[in-house]
Amino acid sequence: MPFTPLKALLPQAVRHAGLEKPLGASEVVEVATKTLRTLWPPAQAAFVQPVSFSAGALTVTVLSPSAAHALRTSATAWMQAINQAVGGKRIVHTIVVRREKF
Repeated sequence: MPFTPLKALLPQAVRHAGLEKPLGASEVVEVATKTLRTLWPPAQAAFVQPVSFSAGALTVTVLSPSAAHALRTSATAWMQAINQAVGGKRIVHTIVVRREKF
């Protein structure tokens, strides 16, 4: 039998025992903000602000056309980073972009 790291076993055991706390919308928004700042330079990330999360859709406000374009090209990578940060579950299915001030 191959060695299975504790890092892989522990999340499964927690889920199986029913001890996993469901994520709130505010926690997903917070994680989205942090992961975006790791993917993009701070000056660029400042133009995208996650505002809400509901039913798998993360809603963000975009403050410039160039940020909207950059977000379209990197949305999949951002969703993967968010989902990985919340434990590998597929929480975010789509990103809804709202334009503001342009």
